Amino acid sequence: MKVKMILPALTEATSPYWRSIKYSLFPPLGLATLAGYLKDDDEVAIEDEHVEALDLDDTPDLVALEVYVTSAHRAYEIADHYRKRGVPVAMGGLHVTSMPREALQHADHVFLGPGEDSWPRFLAEFRKGRARRVYRSVRRTLEGCPRIRRDLIREELYFVPNSLIVSRGCPHRCDFCYKHSFFRGGRSYYRLPVEAALAEITRLRGRHLFFLDDNLFADRAFAAQLFEGMTGKPLDEEGMLAQSARVHNLQRVMARMFGNGTRKDDMPPLRAVGPVTAEEYESRAERYDKQLRELAGFDPEGKTTGEKLAAIRAYRMDQYNRVVDAAYERRGWTRNGVPTIERLRELGIDLPEIVEIVRDDQE
Repeated sequence: MKVKMILPALTEATSPYWRSIKYSLFPPLGLATLAGYLKDDDEVAIEDEHVEALDLDDTPDLVALEVYVTSAHRAYEIADHYRKRGVPVAMGGLHVTSMPREALQHADHVFLGPGEDSWPRFLAEFRKGRARRVYRSVRRTLEGCPRIRRDLIREELYFVPNSLIVSRGCPHRCDFCYKHSFFRGGRSYYRLPVEAALAEITRLRGRHLFFLDDNLFADRAFAAQLFEGMTGKPLDEEGMLAQSARVHNLQRVMARMFGNGTRKDDMPPLRAVGPVTAEEYESRAERYDKQLRELAGFDPEGKTTGEKLAAIRAYRMDQYNRVVDAAYERRGWTRNGVPTIERLRELGIDLPEIVEIVRDDQE
């Protein structure tokens, strides 16, 4: 069977106004993982439109597309193209899980949630000519997961080809996170056995490695065993947290060296702190008026939309600044967001050249 797996380009990736480096950092590990479930005599190819032009002048037995929100329209174009050629199309990913009915207008088969269990079931049924239209993830485990098909990845096209994911999801339930919808119907966090993760790392070439997990430290015992296996040195939770803090603070100092790394650089964009236009406020006026009354202590009665817009934005910025103040204090930073010399000393990274960078920012 000839299978073609495609990662369509995000809208920005092909625009001359965006830096292409952002979209060529990491290879499509999701597709390369699913490719591992194919048989040895299957012919499979992975094409990533972020780093190469797609070859759409072919007729494979199956096309599989991984779809994000911002690549959905492009994915649908590709899917429609192949279906016109009589090629069955399968789609999965974040957008498909969120909008399955929409995706079904462009695909023969859609996958909801992660694909480690649904993709093998689909392949078995597809080979028998009995594939269903919708497949849902039921069993959540990475035990027995095949090797990532890195032989299908053109590593020279990526800045960080040695990337890896050793777990799925996160055990926390933050209301702003996509995880709840994507992992609905089963476990929202699961991981590789430590031995399997170390074996995958061993197969990588070179000495660098980049983890792309949603929450690598979700299972601290697992993380400690993983890093001990990588380094040959025992690591406890406190040691891991301290090392993470060192890296974080050094990154902040380096940002300061280049003129950034202060409070102004942590301010949220205009879009993130509420309605941007009067029209947007008015479209949800009841909701925003209620927030002003109950949260901000501001009576919107008789106020113009402009006044209410300013009030809700001021309230949200005040709340954000309170969070920033608390985070800076907990991290041992100044009110302007710069690591204090005392904090650098506590972390053991108070080298003279490091201290000199932040000396003028001390309060």
